Amino acid sequence: MGRGILLALALALAGCTEPNPGYEGSPDVGAACTPGARSCSGQSVMVCVPSGSGTAWQLDRACPPSSTCKAGFCTPGAGACVGSCESGLVCTVFVNPSTMTSLGNYCAKPVGSKVGGVPCTSDAECGTGFCISRGKSRTCYQACGKNRACPSPSKCQELTLTVNGVQGTIPGCVP
Repeated sequence: MGRGILLALALALAGCTEPNPGYEGSPDVGAACTPGARSCSGQSVMVCVPSGSGTAWQLDRACPPSSTCKAGFCTPGAGACVGSCESGLVCTVFVNPSTMTSLGNYCAKPVGSKVGGVPCTSDAECGTGFCISRGKSRTCYQACGKNRACPSPSKCQELTLTVNGVQGTIPGCVP
């Protein structure tokens, strides 16, 4: 009976050694990297930063649920926000997967429980995954535009945000 268990364990482990072409893997934290380089570690975006006398991989952003980390960017798992998102999803900011140089609003599962426009202290609190600074206050990002109005008394304004190293302007509600 002991041999049967060992055989089953050996067969199970053998299946784990098959290559997985869809898996990008984690950056080798001990290897030298070029500052600004981006990579994925599971569902997290990593960026190479100067550190002491060398460089090190540092967490840039955990990708929202239902999105995927690919080539150092969070890619949306659902379509662009046109009007509102389907139930259970929020409209949030991603690097536009078509250009990889601009920002866009896409539907995604919420990160935190706070809705757009309410005070926050960290990105993880907000459903959109973004706690933005405006002057001395910080609020959860809320998308707006011609098909998405802001709740009163907020106004829709162009905001400058940096997402996965890409800086751009995107409309958002400002109190």
